[in-house]
Amino acid sequence: MPKQKYFQEPLFQELKKDYCYVCYERIKKDEGIYIGNGMWRHKKCKPGSNRWLKSRVGQENPLLFSCDQSTK
Repeated sequence: MPKQKYFQEPLFQELKKDYCYVCYERIKKDEGIYIGNGMWRHKKCKPGSNRWLKSRVGQENPLLFSCDQSTK
């Protein structure tokens, strides 16, 4: 059974950048990338990475790879 994580939005806007929207862990200094719309992620949580694919975000929004054999 997958481990359920609970995430609470920070009350203050300036604290939002401290948490990754992919893995819900704190982002340390110089480890984050601004995505837009007030959302941040770790550099290692990039789309297509193992961390991203295992996350809830990656499972809800699967990537379509151009090298997929079914499209050829």
